[in-house]
Amino acid sequence: YYNPSSNEIQFVKEAQLKSQYRKLNYTKIVKKSIQGETIEKEVFSPFIVMWMDSENGSAYMGGACCKPPPLRCKKDQFNLFTGWRIDETTTYDEEINKMSKKELEEGPLKFILQHLKYLSGEDKTEEAYEYQLKYFAHLLKHPAVLPRVSILWLSVPRVGKNQFLNFLENIMGSKYYHSSASSRDILGDFNDVIRGKMLLNLNEFKNGWSVMEALKELITETKQSIREKHKNTIRIENYIRVLIASNLKHPLNIEYKDGRFCVFRCNPITTTEEFKESGYMNTLHQNISSLYIQKCFLRYCRRYVNVVATYNFELNMVKTQEYRDLQARSIPYEIRFFRYWLNNYAKDFYKDGKRLFSYKDNLKKKEIWALFNKFQTSENEKLGYITQSCFLNDMDKHRIRDSGASYLKANNSHILNIIKSNQKFWVLDAERCKAFFEDEGVDYDII
Repeated sequence: YYNPSSNEIQFVKEAQLKSQYRKLNYTKIVKKSIQGETIEKEVFSPFIVMWMDSENGSAYMGGACCKPPPLRCKKDQFNLFTGWRIDETTTYDEEINKMSKKELEEGPLKFILQHLKYLSGEDKTEEAYEYQLKYFAHLLKHPAVLPRVSILWLSVPRVGKNQFLNFLENIMGSKYYHSSASSRDILGDFNDVIRGKMLLNLNEFKNGWSVMEALKELITETKQSIREKHKNTIRIENYIRVLIASNLKHPLNIEYKDGRFCVFRCNPITTTEEFKESGYMNTLHQNISSLYIQKCFLRYCRRYVNVVATYNFELNMVKTQEYRDLQARSIPYEIRFFRYWLNNYAKDFYKDGKRLFSYKDNLKKKEIWALFNKFQTSENEKLGYITQSCFLNDMDKHRIRDSGASYLKANNSHILNIIKSNQKFWVLDAERCKAFFEDEGVDYDII
């Protein structure tokens, strides 16, 4: 049933529904025949009993579902999606619909768009800004299509991350948005709060590795399991965008093949004394609370932000330095070593001022081990637990064992030629190494 006080659809059992409306009565006329004379009498009767027994009442035998446009529920299902809150009023529509893209950008949206640019950081700012604008416009234009990517905002406190999300909440409506500093509410065993939501904010996020599998599933899977305490688990359609906000440097690890997370370190400029004295946060609050600005932003996203329903957010991801830093923590050490080797390929190895070998040489066992130790020192790697025999065995896994084209194509990780004479010599195939990194989605041109 619909609860107007919370503006939400709530699910109850029949007995609870009857109890909820037990004091709601209606007047009905009862006719009685007394000694051949018909007498009409007004009586009070429980409304909910009449409504539930009435053949004219709405019956949704298929239950409730949430189908944002362009999807539709079946005729016997009740659609929990009732549209964005801002569309419930036509105030300002006639004026705003006449405004051009430039008029919106330089007029009513100038402040809020600049704030989104601050949230895009100082690394690849323009690319990050355009990506985020498309991400949020995609939510407002195509709510039924999952982007399969989550945005991670890293920042110092009080830069205005939550304020921008509150702005989106004002546009969509509170019933489609949920924010929580406890990941258990969203990713734990009892997660009924995510039912019917379109945008989730994992605020003050930390210890991401403990909930990583559940988080990945929420970002990419089209169906989700929902469980309320003391009730059975149900499966629902998933239309949720997940945004993660954290003040920590490393709130989660990004696997080196994982394309689910787009990372931006927000510009801290809004926390400076200059911005505080100018009343920046007060102005931001006025903007996010303004019905006029909300209407302008929705119109701008729908009309002027060029993002189709099938836009590939993973393929077009902006890989910032923050993204690389988080990803680097989970790249296997052999790949990090090969990247170091490749980036120093044309250099010579010196020790105590004496040239021992070139990175391009055929390396003996003691030489490749020396190169590995230099990699640890130069890159501040803590890999003391890896013994020489373990390291050489791992290198052997990347050995090229055949020269056939089909073999080389099927084994792109095999990038070392090992030459045998009276002992083994290792040599790196630089071109195959570059191709391997490209296939794995790892940047290799980092020194």
